[in-house]
Amino acid sequence: MALSLQLEDRGLYENTEEALVSFKNMACEDIYLGKLMKANRSTCKTILKNSLFKLILSDDINDKKTRSTLLDCIQVWSDIFQHVVMSRYIFTSDDRYKPLALTHLMEEYGHT
Repeated sequence: MALSLQLEDRGLYENTEEALVSFKNMACEDIYLGKLMKANRSTCKTILKNSLFKLILSDDINDKKTRSTLLDCIQVWSDIFQHVVMSRYIFTSDDRYKPLALTHLMEEYGHT
């Protein structure tokens, strides 16, 4: 599945008999997809070792309502944390720390 944003007057596949693009060699894409999937699996394994994720997935919280409430609270904290990180960058008065604060802001901003 793919999303194509087209700004031209004519869509890439408006006329399927005369498509403006074609994909003939998928082997290259398969290699990159394989690398992406491998990196994704590795990241998932790392995240699942985090103590918060262990708690969320553990049998200690087997009640769906309790688990849902915990996740809602974590979401509120996560949303506010982005504001905290942004405030830290905005109000950092020591220029030595400004680049680090900006890097952290760029990493965190937009996570939902």
